[in-house]
Amino acid sequence: MNSIVQCTLATEYLVSYFAQGEWESDINSNARRGSTAKGKMAQAFSSLFNETCTRTSSTAISPNIFYRTVCSLYPQFSGYSQHDAQEFLRCILDGLHEDLRVPPTKPSKTYSEAEVDSWSDEKKARYSWDRFRKDGSSIILDLFGGLLHSSITCHRCKYRSSTFDFFMDLSVPIPQSGNDERPLLSFSRRSRSQKPVSLRECLDEFTADEILDGSEAYNCAKCKKPVKATKRLRVCKAPDLLVIHLKRFAYDTYSGEKIENVVDFPFSNLRIDNIMRPDVSPPSPVYDLYAVCGHSGSLHGGHYVAYTKSLSPYPPLPGSQQSSVHSLVESSAPLASPWTPDSPALPALRETWHLCNDSYVSPVNKAEAVSGAYVLFYKRRR
Repeated sequence: MNSIVQCTLATEYLVSYFAQGEWESDINSNARRGSTAKGKMAQAFSSLFNETCTRTSSTAISPNIFYRTVCSLYPQFSGYSQHDAQEFLRCILDGLHEDLRVPPTKPSKTYSEAEVDSWSDEKKARYSWDRFRKDGSSIILDLFGGLLHSSITCHRCKYRSSTFDFFMDLSVPIPQSGNDERPLLSFSRRSRSQKPVSLRECLDEFTADEILDGSEAYNCAKCKKPVKATKRLRVCKAPDLLVIHLKRFAYDTYSGEKIENVVDFPFSNLRIDNIMRPDVSPPSPVYDLYAVCGHSGSLHGGHYVAYTKSLSPYPPLPGSQQSSVHSLVESSAPLASPWTPDSPALPALRETWHLCNDSYVSPVNKAEAVSGAYVLFYKRRR
């Protein structure tokens, strides 16, 4: 839990929203709607954030209230078993979205399935995104929300169906190459290569064409029968905050294994043009890394840590104290007002990475974040 909380508190735009108190008016609106959570997740997150800002001692903060709130809404995280960090993140974001989203609005006009099917992909994408937003937008959707386009093309009649799905993270596979003749689904150590792969290769694998045939044949609406088809995924709306989950845990019917390959990823200038639709406007965005959730250990037991980036004026003024939003271990100096996209230009900044390992926070060489990286947090460059 701690590693994901650290990465979330390293998200500038989100903590600025809470620091400025904007969430309170949104949550009051939600409460009048009779939300199941009654704003519990947002209130607990705000309390935790405020404690990191006002703490005057050097002792670590115990996020017990936040943890109990999460468990009350998502009981699967109760107890002392190891839980998946990416699943925990999804639940936090989902809970905050439910607490903070504005009331749904009815669409001004409804369309039949046949009408929508006749539109261009660009028009379908705009329509799908508008529907997601009208169902209740929030700061979470605005920051983390993206749109994924899935198309299936029939090999027989060439008919192509399109669907558009909302996402708040991308779960991408880590490509594997065998070094013997056994199937890659075998979990023998000999059947898996430990060769480093690049994040771009993972993204390419995520959007690689998939052939649907045999028991997985596509039910073509035009041919009226199961046919061989090609499925393709592309991102058609990139989020401001891109969360990439590296699928390190693989399973088959009888067992599972952790994929140990090192994934080389850029700390700046990440471009995702290889997974974007080519007709997207504006062109593919550029991202910079600001946090990493890492995992050490095996499938059945391990430990999560966080690596987070902070920016401070360079050089610091003599005798000044630097405080960090993302650290649960605070200095005696109160936290300055967080930066927002509308703030004046900042002075020259220096980049500092910290390792957050439970109650210990220490400066670290950012290269250490590469080994065991599990969830990557990127911010879109403006």
